[in-house]
Amino acid sequence: MFEQNRADILVIGLSYRNFDIVQRTLDCLAKYKDVTDIYVLDNMSENSETVIRPHLQALCDDNTIRGFFAFADNIAANAFEMAVDSQIIPVGRYRYVVVTDLDLEVPHGWLEEHISILETCPEVFSVSAPLSMDNIPSHLLARYPAVGKTTDLYEVFPAGMHLTTIRGPDFVKFSAWRRAARAYFVDRFLEVFGSQIQGKATTQSRRHPARHLTWDLFGKDEGYYVEKNKFVGNVWRHDKYCQYAFKSKGMECRCHPLRPLAHTSLCWHTITLNNDTPYPLQVTAERVWPDGTNQGMRFIDIQPGSQSDLQLFLNGTAVVYAIQDVPEGRRSIARLDLPLGSTPETLSIALSSYFP
Repeated sequence: MFEQNRADILVIGLSYRNFDIVQRTLDCLAKYKDVTDIYVLDNMSENSETVIRPHLQALCDDNTIRGFFAFADNIAANAFEMAVDSQIIPVGRYRYVVVTDLDLEVPHGWLEEHISILETCPEVFSVSAPLSMDNIPSHLLARYPAVGKTTDLYEVFPAGMHLTTIRGPDFVKFSAWRRAARAYFVDRFLEVFGSQIQGKATTQSRRHPARHLTWDLFGKDEGYYVEKNKFVGNVWRHDKYCQYAFKSKGMECRCHPLRPLAHTSLCWHTITLNNDTPYPLQVTAERVWPDGTNQGMRFIDIQPGSQSDLQLFLNGTAVVYAIQDVPEGRRSIARLDLPLGSTPETLSIALSSYFP
């Protein structure tokens, strides 16, 4: 381990290609340089060696950031995985960890709001900055996630990588779980761990919306996205790694990637429920962990002659379905115990076997 923490809050930011955008985000983060340790992960682009990395080195030299990882290639979100697993950053010594893409502009005060929520709301796993909708591209608006439960302090919302703040011990647990499950370091699995494994809420704050600066590039530099998706097909889920250099004030070390993590096919178990009965059925699905505790209850209504897919991320646990037949007020319940391991499975269940 090379570094020692100076502050209680760790910030890890991912940069790529657009220097102006990266600089604007770092200007926002620099307002907290006295209370945070900031590390930047720069994926290689045509602007890395000419403008981005010289600027990052200057920020190291004036103590604005602690250091940066200079990746030899563009490996997208796998840069988070490599940096966190490198042990260069003393992740376990921080009270709070912030992970973010460096393409956001946010009003000052966002960090105080996030920490206040985490200190007063034990039911919350993570807090992200809400994104301003005034520049969202129209084709993204239609599939943008809906807000869930709303309180005075936060809204339940899928975890993102936009200024997402997590308690340090929870981040350490997520990192250990991610390695054990061979899951990707992406927002979806941050949400899976927080909501399904920890049984807590992933949320967004309410008072400090961030502007997604990359959204401004749609219509102006659409090639930015086309190029980003060329190299592997799926930019967020791949097994591409590369060499990198870690640089800080007065120090540089060159590193080879550790043995690449062979990601699973995400340990998604897909259960197709076929309602081949004449009745509308209501399905309750819940996870039963090895210690006997239940978490993650879901409710699904399936009409006669239709089917519904249930996808669950499970690892060495069992699933219980309680299926209710509710025509004309009658009620019968069938329980299905499905022991599911760490190898992804696809199951198809005809519900007439349980409701003839």
